[in-house]
Amino acid sequence: MKQPFRISAIVGTALLTISIAVTYIDARVDFIGDRYSAVVLVAILGVLLSFIGFVGWAAQVNGKTRILMAVLVFFYPLVAICIGIPIVGGSAPGVLIHIVGALFLPAFVLAIALIAMAATARA
Repeated sequence: MKQPFRISAIVGTALLTISIAVTYIDARVDFIGDRYSAVVLVAILGVLLSFIGFVGWAAQVNGKTRILMAVLVFFYPLVAICIGIPIVGGSAPGVLIHIVGALFLPAFVLAIALIAMAATARA
């Protein structure tokens, strides 16, 4: 039963990556226009799928894997910003800062949940 959660986590992360990439590209070449609601919807769907997928997947793996998941989830928004700053030139226009910035809270909460799950698995 591990497979659906793994797929959900991977698809959710892919949706987040796509929405962030689209906003980074849009910062350089204005091709989205005023249709940011679709990008935000994809980002929200990605957060939900990732959250459900990682929690369900982590419930079925050992504590060491949960810690690894927590570290990867926690650093994902930081990596997204480090990759994006050279692309957008240091300024984060439009909805870009809101999408990437909004990833910090869910990533932090999910990382804490995964660490708590790892701690209870060892106890």
